[in-house]
Amino acid sequence: MKDKKKVEELIEQGKFYFLNKQYDEAILEFQKALELDPRNARVLYNLGVIYESKEDIEIAKTLYNKALEIDPKLSEAQKHLDKLVGTSEEE
Repeated sequence: MKDKKKVEELIEQGKFYFLNKQYDEAILEFQKALELDPRNARVLYNLGVIYESKEDIEIAKTLYNKALEIDPKLSEAQKHLDKLVGTSEEE
């Protein structure tokens, strides 16, 4: 149970860094959360958002796909993925 609380803390810390555009620090926090809970779709989704913000589109797409494999109902990940797939087809 302790790990679940720690994962939540790492997610919150990662979001804080992301909102302050400290992307590398945010990635580190989310990676720590993934080490504790490798099948956490929210962590994968948030990492995808960060990589998308850094314009690492292929990594973002991979992370969104992994998040959706774990939680197919994670509509935010699907929306981001649809947007990225749509933009890559237009290029």
